[in-house]
Amino acid sequence: MPMILFVANSSYSMYYFRKGLVKSLVANGYEVHLLAPRDYKTDEVVALGCTFHELRIESKSTNPLKDLTTFYGLYKTYRKLNPDLVIHYTIKPNIYGSIAAGLLNIPSIAITTGLGYSFLKEGAINKLVTFLYRFAFRYSKSVWFLNQDDLNVFVQKKILSKEKVFLLPGEGVNINEFKPSEVSPKISPKVFLLIARMIWDKGVREFVEAAQIVKRQYPEIRFQLLGPTDSDNPNAVPKKIVEQWHQDGIIEYMGVSNDVTSEIRNATAVVLPTYYKEGMPKVLMEAAAMGKPIVATNVSGCKEVINEGENGFLCEPRNASDLAEKIIHIINLSDEQLLNIGKKSRELMVMNYDERMIIQHYYMFIHKLLKF
Repeated sequence: MPMILFVANSSYSMYYFRKGLVKSLVANGYEVHLLAPRDYKTDEVVALGCTFHELRIESKSTNPLKDLTTFYGLYKTYRKLNPDLVIHYTIKPNIYGSIAAGLLNIPSIAITTGLGYSFLKEGAINKLVTFLYRFAFRYSKSVWFLNQDDLNVFVQKKILSKEKVFLLPGEGVNINEFKPSEVSPKISPKVFLLIARMIWDKGVREFVEAAQIVKRQYPEIRFQLLGPTDSDNPNAVPKKIVEQWHQDGIIEYMGVSNDVTSEIRNATAVVLPTYYKEGMPKVLMEAAAMGKPIVATNVSGCKEVINEGENGFLCEPRNASDLAEKIIHIINLSDEQLLNIGKKSRELMVMNYDERMIIQHYYMFIHKLLKF
C-alpha cells in the first residue's frame, strides 16, 4: 500500500484534528508517516500506528534563514522517504513543503486550515505571504479550504485557479465520541464556556467584558475559560491577567484538560467570540455534536456551523455588548427550549460534519492522485 506523509506544525494538531483519519488509513493498510515538531501529543500519534519524524519549524518566525532551514529539512526528509503522497497543513508546510515536494516530483495536497494572522490586515507580511503562496501552489496537485470565504480570497487574489481548489467541510467531528448525555444535566446556575488558546484574537477580552455586563444583571451566572496560557503567539493573553480575572471572580480559569467532553457536558452553552481567521473551529463542532447551544462571531468558519436562532447565535466581532445580549437571551430560555436548540446542533453535525464523511473525501483524492 502507498506511503502517505502528513506534514504539520505540531503533533498536537495532527492528533486533535485528524486522529480518526490516521486510524482509518492505518487500519486500511496504508503506511502513514508524520513530519512535525515533537510535543506532548507525539507519543499518542505514534500509538495510532504512525511513524514519526521530527521537524524543526518556528511557525511565527519571519527570519528567512530559519525558513530556509525548514525548507531544507522538508526537502531532505522527502528525498529520503520518497512518499507516494504528501499532505501539508498550515502556512509554512504548505509553502515550503509544496515547493520541496514539487522539486522532487512527489504529488502533494495543501490544506489551508485558516488564513491566520497574515490575512488579518494588509501590509508587507500579507504581500509576502501572498507571493509565496502563489509560487508554492504551482507545485500542489490540489489546495483545500475549510470554508468558502477563505477559498474566495485565494481565488480573487489570483493565488491559484478555481480548477485546483476543493472545499472540505471542516475537519469533521467524531459523533460517537462527542455525543449528548443520555440524561441531560440540570445546570444551575447556567455556565458559559470558552475553550481556546488564551490569545486576544480568540475573543477572550470580549468574553470577559461580556461576563462583566451579564453579571451586573445576573450575578450568579458562571463564565469559564479553558485552554493554555503562555503561548508563543505574539497576541497571547498574559497569564497574570487571566489569573487576575479569576481572582476577581469575573471568570473561572479551568487551565487545560485532557477530557474536554466533561467540561462541555457541564456547560449550558459553548462560546467562541473569535475574530482570528479560523478555518472551522473544531470546538464548536464538538460542542454542537454534544447537543449544546453555541455562540460565536459572524465570521468565516464560525457562521457555517450556526443556523441563527436554531442551534445557536451569532454576534458581531469585537462587540462585547452584542455577545452579552446573545448570552442573556440563552439565560432566559427554558430548559425545554435549550434542549431543542441542542437537538438542532446535534442534527447539523450528524448531517454535515460527521468525521467519516470527511475521511471519505481524503480517500477520494488519494485514489485519484495515485490512480488505484
